[in-house]
Formats: sequence, structure tokens, C-alpha cells
Amino acid sequence: MPPDLPGAPALIGLDWGTTRLRVMLLDAAGNVIAIRESDEGIRRARGAFAETFAEAIAPWQAQHAGLPVYASGMITSRNGWVQTPYLPLPADAGALAAGLVRHTMPDATVIAFVPGLCDDRGTHPDVMRGEETEIVGHLAQNPQSPDDPARLLILPGTHTKWVETAQGRITRFRTFMTGELYAAMSRHSILGDLMPPHDEAAPCDREAFARGVAAAGTDGGDLLAKLFSARSLVLFERLAPAQIGDYLSGLLIGTEVAQARAAMGERGEIAGAASATACTIIGRGDLAARYAQACEAHGLVAQIAAPGAAGAGLAALHARAAQDSR
Repeated sequence: MPPDLPGAPALIGLDWGTTRLRVMLLDAAGNVIAIRESDEGIRRARGAFAETFAEAIAPWQAQHAGLPVYASGMITSRNGWVQTPYLPLPADAGALAAGLVRHTMPDATVIAFVPGLCDDRGTHPDVMRGEETEIVGHLAQNPQSPDDPARLLILPGTHTKWVETAQGRITRFRTFMTGELYAAMSRHSILGDLMPPHDEAAPCDREAFARGVAAAGTDGGDLLAKLFSARSLVLFERLAPAQIGDYLSGLLIGTEVAQARAAMGERGEIAGAASATACTIIGRGDLAARYAQACEAHGLVAQIAAPGAAGAGLAALHARAAQDSR
């Protein structure tokens, strides 16, 4: 369902990750009124978070001074501005709102930092920061009633999250370092040496991507051996150098999807992953489309969520915090 037209400004939201900063002027429902984006992620802004924040909101400061400010993402990590705890699962908007960590600036501006989530119930502990806010926003836009079955959500990125929700709560999740592995392979391996310079504007070669997904197989096994095929196929002129990137992307994402559906269900880590026939992808642009294509190839009916989950999540947490303070 598309968001309503924005209303009056109600809060400022910071979606502040490792490499990117998005500052959003939001209405009470989380609809974006105005947005400013930059490369001032925590790596670049480290040691100057207050100055970066002040510069980012400067155009709005005079007109919207006094608005509440909420921040989520890696800005709440040990390498960020204000570290927040990891809350255990299951968790919902109420738990996150109760765990907000507030920081008062010299000018009396109060920033509420959103806690992350952790799942340490198995042998491989897992954590998230930032995605929890998008999930809360998605659930606010698409409420989950008590009799709804568990939902399977996928949040693509450098560290992709597979998440199960039930009755409006985040119950389980698992992280895959697929994006980071792709970046390392394409920049610092023999495969990267064969690839032409990356063109951000170039569309995905869907055929090459599909070949990679198919090569991953239904179980996602033997990845280390299959990776070399991105080189050998070129040597035997069965794959063009310009197709290596999309083939490699398909191989990695295809492996992730296959392993997530198989391993996570078998181990009980995400019960819905093995039996689910549908999933929702919370992401943007080409990466979300790639995940949808790979999921469809593995029998999952995939839909891409409407944009705006981060803003909706911060607005939902603000509303819950205001409710709880009464």
C-alpha cells in the first residue's frame, strides 16, 4: 500500500550506517517530507558525530527546532556515537521503545538512539543494528494479527538478514555476509582482475545472474569450488568478462537463498524459512530485484516492500515512547 501524502513535520530521523547517512524530516506516520543523504557514514564521521549531525540538519534547524530526533543503525554501535545495548529476542516496538538511549546535546536537542537486537540462543550468536527499525516500520505499515502465520522477511545489504516475525514481534533472524563477500571477491581476487571497471549505471545482466543462481544449486553446496567457475568459464569463452560480476552475484545470492531455506529450517533457527512459500524483501533498487529473482528461482513467491520502512519505524518508536511516558 503506498504511503499517504506527508503531513506536518513531527520528528527528525537518522538512518546512520557504516558508509551512508540519511537524515529524514518525517511526519507522525513516518512519511518522508524531506531527506538529505551523504557518504558521512560512521567510518568517515568518526570523532565528529556531533558536527556531522549539526551540518546535516542545518537547513531545517531554524524552522523545525525542537522536533524530537531518533537515530538507528551503526551509529549506535561501539564504533558509533552513543552505544546502545542489544536486546534479546523476541522483541517488538514496545521493547525497542523501552530500550531507547537518550543523549542531550549542548543546545538541549535530545537524540533517542535505538537499541540493536541479538539472538544468542544457538552456537552462533547473531546481532543486528538498523534493520530492527525497518522491520518495525514494515510491520507498522502492514500489521500482523495474532492469527497471522509467521512472516519471512529478507533485508538485503552488506550483511543480509533473514528474519521471522510472528504476532508483530521479531522472533528469529540470521545474517549472511553475502554483500561483503561479493565486494571482497570483486576487488581483491583473481576474479576481480578479470572484471572490467564497474559501471554503477549499467543494468544487471539478468541472464548471467540467473546462470549464477542456477550454478549455486538447490542446496548451495560446494561454494568454494563453484566460485572458480567464474574464472574457468571465461577461459573457455562460455562467459564474457563483462558478465563475471552478475554471474558471481547470482552464485553468491543463490547460495545464500538455498542455504537459508535448508539449514535455517532444519536447525530450527528460522522455522518458516524451510516451509515458507512467500517472502517480503525490504530493500531498494537493483539489489532487492536480484534477491526477488533468486528467491523465485528457489520456489519462494517474493514481493518487494514499499519504500519508507526506516522512517515508518522511527515514527512508530516515537509514538510508542510517547504512549509509554504518559
